[in-house]
Amino acid sequence: MEMKRILALVLAAVLCFGLLLTGCGKEKTLDKEPLRQLLDSVEKTSAMMERIGPDFSAVLGAMEKGRISVDAFGYLESVTYIDQAAGGFANYMKLGPEGQQWQLSLIKKDQELALMFPSLLGDRAYGAKLEDLKDVPVWGLMGIDPQSYGQGGGMLGALGALSKLRKDLAGALDGLQLNGKMDKARVAGEEVEAIVVSFQLDVAQLRAMLGLPETMELAAGVAVNIHPETEHIMSIDCRLRGTVNGNPGDIGLILTLGKDTAASGKYTLDIQSLDGSQVVAFMKVQLNVEDSDAKTTAYLTITGDGEGIEIQKYRAAFEHDKQTQRFTLDVDNEGQTSVMDGMLRYKEDIFQLYIATLRKDGEERVLDATVSFEAGVEGEFPQIPEYTHMSQLTEEQWKGLVMVLALVMGKYPTN
Repeated sequence: MEMKRILALVLAAVLCFGLLLTGCGKEKTLDKEPLRQLLDSVEKTSAMMERIGPDFSAVLGAMEKGRISVDAFGYLESVTYIDQAAGGFANYMKLGPEGQQWQLSLIKKDQELALMFPSLLGDRAYGAKLEDLKDVPVWGLMGIDPQSYGQGGGMLGALGALSKLRKDLAGALDGLQLNGKMDKARVAGEEVEAIVVSFQLDVAQLRAMLGLPETMELAAGVAVNIHPETEHIMSIDCRLRGTVNGNPGDIGLILTLGKDTAASGKYTLDIQSLDGSQVVAFMKVQLNVEDSDAKTTAYLTITGDGEGIEIQKYRAAFEHDKQTQRFTLDVDNEGQTSVMDGMLRYKEDIFQLYIATLRKDGEERVLDATVSFEAGVEGEFPQIPEYTHMSQLTEEQWKGLVMVLALVMGKYPTN
């Protein structure tokens, strides 16, 4: 009787062990809700990636609230203040050789804009509410919406604030049905265990999230493959289907960060134009990073082939010696080469880049240019001065203003 009992217990143990190995015949469940898992993974992956290479936190902080200074060629001086939360933007610029400089100042705050340009407009400041300037040709020249003027760094700045990034992503995904499960996923050609969070985006949702024009009718399916232990994102697969200007399109996007994202050092983005399962054109962007206490090196390559792909080959190599602070950037764009060198220094609240020389196709040019990003500059944002309404500008003054801004922007109006 005792032997039968022991055999029964052994049999039960074997059966239970077998069920455990097969997941008891049921799909494994997640410890977290799919949305929370996705948000946690984005946050952890972003924090990990920020620790690789130079510390860009000052750049990201300055784009959110801070000061950006440029001094170049002995010809250009520019100081820009940004305060995203307050909707503030101000730029002071001097352009030209010493003694013959143009001075131009723009301040935007609380949906109000003021302009000072002594060489053209005299000592007076001119300004107006942005609502009054919505049809002014300057905006079309600059290619921006007047209501959003000075807010171009908002998304970039959000990348440096993980809490804000998490909040923005949660808002964008609010109301979507996210699915999550333990599954197999292919990461860099290898089949691995993954937490797979997937969701669908219809035309209206994509239009609301990305601001797509009415001529684009796209829908997307997204699958995010997450490491079960580290919760780092290993890869993201996206399939876009629809029409652009009436032409049907089917595009695959695959972002691969690696099975062990923190140690990978190799990151790729594959963009594929598809006809069913056949790839008819592709572009591959690959970034390799090696980071140590002594130096950082990074190699970027872009290759492409197929109908509609213009970039066939692009290569860039960056090396930064952390002890001497010297850097070099070597670029080859389809046989056209250029090498830039200088100094790079950074810490939490400042990122400064000094560019000494540029060698392009064998010819060397001294640039002597410095770009500085300072985060969290307090108490220095300029106030809107008293101004004369811009409606008082003459036609000739408007034409001169548009011409000068065109030169600054590198665009040249023909009328």
